[in-house]
Amino acid sequence: MREVIITDNSAETIICVNCNKTNSIVKEHCKSCGCFLWEEQPQNETKNEIQSTCSWEIQGASFIGRRQNNEDAYLIKSTESYHDNKSETIHLLAVADGMGGLKNGEEASRTAVTTISRSITKDTFFLKTSIKAANTKIYIEGLKKSMEMGTTIMAALITNEEIHVFWAGDSPLYHIRENEIIFRTEDHTDKPGSNLLTKSLGAEEFIELSETKLQAKPGDFILLCSDGLSGFMKDREICEIISASNSLQDACNSMMRNALENGSNDNITAILAGYGSR
Repeated sequence: MREVIITDNSAETIICVNCNKTNSIVKEHCKSCGCFLWEEQPQNETKNEIQSTCSWEIQGASFIGRRQNNEDAYLIKSTESYHDNKSETIHLLAVADGMGGLKNGEEASRTAVTTISRSITKDTFFLKTSIKAANTKIYIEGLKKSMEMGTTIMAALITNEEIHVFWAGDSPLYHIRENEIIFRTEDHTDKPGSNLLTKSLGAEEFIELSETKLQAKPGDFILLCSDGLSGFMKDREICEIISASNSLQDACNSMMRNALENGSNDNITAILAGYGSR
């Protein structure tokens, strides 16, 4: 399993979808009903019978920019799912851009990525449930502190060529093919170009997420980022940098540097995933 997560070490809990009981996030099985909480378990196949069918490369980076602290958080997590003598590599990607100032924004974004990091399974229900659980946690914590506390969330669950996308706020996802952006998620703002959010985690006790499903082809790229990048780069610039870069990590770094040069005054975070060979 490969996991990259920018977060803190605060205690977290998850809710069993079978009996609705609260469990520690580090537990694999529900203490009440014994139901397995998150990840799919390998079957008893022998390793020489298993062949991977997925070929995604993924890199990410986050930069504090011109801010005093970094309220962005991101997650890259990969694991193997086994079924009928075959394996599939599942990737879970997420970007969260916290709000509420200083430590509150940091806490909100890290709560989001920490909570959903345990939901890596092909069943999108678990991912949706974990995002909604993160929303409730952030909302309750904001009430306790009597302060604004929230975060955007962009999450992508990738299995082979299928990409399931869930989001709230204005941290977008781009689908890039043949040096063109063929899809971009719609920001939850009061008007185009505005930073006034109409939906985010923690704003209300319950949330309805936007979602969509994409199909990748070899050579495609998926970019998740915070608005510190998307708000300061044109589509053409994004495509040109990805096309000209020698690696995905170089592309992430170049995009963040470009956004900063274009006047970004926010934290800047990017996850870039490429399907197949470059």
